[in-house]
Amino acid sequence: MSSRSTLFASIRASLGVTGDEPARRAAVAERLATHPRGVIPARGQLPPRERVALFAQMVEAANGSATMLASADEVPAAVAALLRQHNLPMQIRRGDDPRLAALPWGKAGTLDVTTGASDGHQLVSISHAFAAVAETGTLVMASGPDNPTTLNFLPDTHIVVIDAKDVAATTRPCGSACATLSPSMRCRAPSI
Repeated sequence: MSSRSTLFASIRASLGVTGDEPARRAAVAERLATHPRGVIPARGQLPPRERVALFAQMVEAANGSATMLASADEVPAAVAALLRQHNLPMQIRRGDDPRLAALPWGKAGTLDVTTGASDGHQLVSISHAFAAVAETGTLVMASGPDNPTTLNFLPDTHIVVIDAKDVAATTRPCGSACATLSPSMRCRAPSI
């Protein structure tokens, strides 16, 4: 018997239960299903368009920048424009994220796009965030081969792509979204 099993067996014995009682299991299920959700601040309770605007405002308040695009196909051109605007080399590093891989990088002219984790020598990286929080301007990113965490922290400039539909009012929906990710994108260590 493992030490974990021994510990739980001792607790059950002291309570005089087996752990298989239907009434106890029902009580636990009920409590989990009906627990209070907490207060959601008014500024997070906005329609989607205004929620995205609040997210951008909060990002800019933290010295970031936000650019709204009509479609994902505009990302490569916007990245190239950002690099030119800040006099950065036309080179970026990305992970194997299928959403980023599907973008028309060839239309961005001389932009050199490489894939893989950062080794610290790249100046600019791009990642995809699976969720964001409007009330704080927070990005929520999964780590893994598709979005290596090194891309978040090692390059001097980090560009993050987020779909407007993935901007949540508060952090609570972001945890639920984490459970829906593919196995290669699991939230074993989300970066917030």
